[in-house]
Amino acid sequence: MSDIRTSDVPDASTHTGFNEEELFNAGSHVPTVKALAAFLLAICIFVILIYYWLEGELGFNVPLLLAPILVLVMALVRAGHAIAATRILLWGILLATMAGSYGVSGLSTPALYLLPTLTMSAFWLLSRREAVMMFAVAALNASWQAYLQTHGWIPPISERTPLYYFLAIVCVMMAALLLGNAVAKNLASQYLKIRSMNQDLLDKQERLMHEVAERKEAEAHLKQSEEQLRLVMEGSDQGFWDWDIAAGTVERNRRWAEMLGYTYEEIKHTAQQWTDFIHPDDRALAWRSINDVLEGRTASHKAEYRMLHKDGSIRWILDQAKVMGRDEHGRPTRMSGTHTDITARKLLELDSLENSLRLKRILDNLFAYVALLDTSGVVQEVNNAPLDRAGYRREDVIGKYFYDAPWWNYDPDVRAQLMEAMNAAKHGKASRYDVVVKMGDDLVPIDFQIAPVRDGSGRIVGLLPTAVDITERKHLEDELNLQAHLDYLTGLDNRRSFMEKAEVELSRTKRYESALSVLMLDIDLFKQINDAYGHQVGDLVLKTLAETFQAVLRNVDIVGRLGGEEFGVVLPETTVDEAIEVAERLREIIAATEVALPAGLPIHFTVSIGVAAFSDQNTNLDMLLDKADKALYRAKKSGRNKVCI
Repeated sequence: MSDIRTSDVPDASTHTGFNEEELFNAGSHVPTVKALAAFLLAICIFVILIYYWLEGELGFNVPLLLAPILVLVMALVRAGHAIAATRILLWGILLATMAGSYGVSGLSTPALYLLPTLTMSAFWLLSRREAVMMFAVAALNASWQAYLQTHGWIPPISERTPLYYFLAIVCVMMAALLLGNAVAKNLASQYLKIRSMNQDLLDKQERLMHEVAERKEAEAHLKQSEEQLRLVMEGSDQGFWDWDIAAGTVERNRRWAEMLGYTYEEIKHTAQQWTDFIHPDDRALAWRSINDVLEGRTASHKAEYRMLHKDGSIRWILDQAKVMGRDEHGRPTRMSGTHTDITARKLLELDSLENSLRLKRILDNLFAYVALLDTSGVVQEVNNAPLDRAGYRREDVIGKYFYDAPWWNYDPDVRAQLMEAMNAAKHGKASRYDVVVKMGDDLVPIDFQIAPVRDGSGRIVGLLPTAVDITERKHLEDELNLQAHLDYLTGLDNRRSFMEKAEVELSRTKRYESALSVLMLDIDLFKQINDAYGHQVGDLVLKTLAETFQAVLRNVDIVGRLGGEEFGVVLPETTVDEAIEVAERLREIIAATEVALPAGLPIHFTVSIGVAAFSDQNTNLDMLLDKADKALYRAKKSGRNKVCI
């Protein structure tokens, strides 16, 4: 039998009729009872009609006789058809008897006999609305007939024939059938409700048993998980704590107690609170981290703080925890976490930090520039010297690639050279070179070197660039370079520099087959000037001559002091005639130049000049200078203050 749901049980307060199909499915035989009642009713009507037909009151109304026969046939064929045919028969008989009551036919007497039977049958066999309608029609008809009989318009029916008693018995039987059917309906309805409630109870019992089984299984898994967690905690050497926030209780494992020098029993029965074990200076930090989790600002609690050991010493603890349970409003109800003893690591870190601070203080007091890079070239640390010198901030360089720091990125070539040196250091090769870096608005020369940093196993773990400001050294080198190439008194090229530059210019002249001339000059009677006015005045004469060279000659011309009062001049791209003109102009200007003395009247001096010109590819510098020197000698012999070739 199929399952019956509570929703399938008909409700008398909401249904206008009873669902015969449901009763039939539940084991009721109401349709069969209705068919039987229709069958009896049809027999009753048939007997009445035969009786009146024999009495001669019906005449030959054959259709009235055929109607109950049709109902009987339908009842034998199918119960549903019999009920439908009976409905038609009832309405037909009612209308026919109503007509007969007023003399339309000879059915007035049968109408009175049939009315109770028709009405009672209608209430059961028809729908409720249709039965009420039929009852109303029959009642109105009976009332109207009574009214007519009272006024004598139709004769009263007083005789009680055997047919009357027969109909009374049929009505009682019909009433019994109706009462039995009502009882059957009620019992069937109660049966369905009880069956549905019983099924619901069975379903609830099954679900409850299933939930109980699931809960037992979950409890078993939880117990197993807790045991596994306990074993893991014991094996991992970690302390464990579980805080019931609502109850305000905390459970801890044995390792949690042992970290602080207590036994598990001492911790379990102690009246001390969690914060009592924390170093006073760290309590605010620990609570702040936990409150951040409880108030939803962070997902988990993680803090390193100091805890007080039973013997008075300090233990560093790594405390990590998460919220493990919440109520229906989302408020935390349970929080669990672990304690890890990190005292050894923390002491090493503190020792390393102290060493780092000590090293940093040393580096910050160095004038050298020192930085520490990782193997990818990112700046990890830098001392104060290069920052203070350039006016940079630590955040300008820390965490950035060294070659992108402002010292280097001002010039692509400087940056590329540094990257090449860093790459060499990554492969174990140190580099050192002089380079100009940008220090604020200044360009500063430094002696730079970079080398790899290795650990105890020889593995490269970083790069160490160092540098020294060599501005003073560069100035000294430049000065020494000038002293090596220039005459300290006149500022002109000395003999060595003059000869080097002259050789270069002569090679260019030969290569391009251009003109070149050389002048040799000597101050006339220079010894007498020194003797008469002193060496200080002699120096003024030499400086005045150098200034005249710079004023008269071109920038491309090469001038040098070859010794004492003797000077040489190389005139590129100059023919011999042009050289003579230059020499004459120099001679005249020098002769007209006054040398102001510290005291007394100014003095004048003259020069003698020898000229020589480049002639062929076989000519060298010594040959040209020799020719010019011989011409100078002739100029002096011929009276001085002259130009000779």
